[in-house]
Amino acid sequence: DFPRLVRAQRGCLWVSALLFAGSTVAMYFAVRWRPELIHSLFDPQQLAQFESMYDPAAPGAKLGRDSGSDLAMFGYYIANNIGIGFRTFASGLLAGVGSLLVLMSNGVVFGAVAGHLRGIGHGGPFWRFVAGHSAPELSAIVVAGAAGLRLGLDLLAPGRRSRLDALVEGGKVGGKLCLGVV
Repeated sequence: DFPRLVRAQRGCLWVSALLFAGSTVAMYFAVRWRPELIHSLFDPQQLAQFESMYDPAAPGAKLGRDSGSDLAMFGYYIANNIGIGFRTFASGLLAGVGSLLVLMSNGVVFGAVAGHLRGIGHGGPFWRFVAGHSAPELSAIVVAGAAGLRLGLDLLAPGRRSRLDALVEGGKVGGKLCLGVV
């Protein structure tokens, strides 16, 4: 029933996708146009870490990781993405504004890093990494954002239901969407 449930929330899904993708694209081009903007988001240590992670000329650079780190990184990515998804959904309790902010802030960070790495010539390794992870991870953020926006809408515009009933109903739909995200 998950695909049907996602399609039933298509309005919130489109808004969520536009917020995330729009902020990503806007920040990507902003950093490409004004590279110094990256310093307003990240300190020099963070930038150095991003740059070293995706440096195509780093000594010993290779695609992928050794098998010893795969399980640890898998666990990190799963925990991180579930955390982002849950925050994106749960912050919908703030009349949807929280979900909006989480979607846009994640888009801003993603777009800024992408624009910066592309600008310094590290775009290839970065986009190869993104291509391998983006379909499930970025889609999950968008679906969790739709769940949070639905929750916010039910809180703001309950229709003929009481706010509590609308919130409970929205929470059930959002909870099912978040289980699908996990």
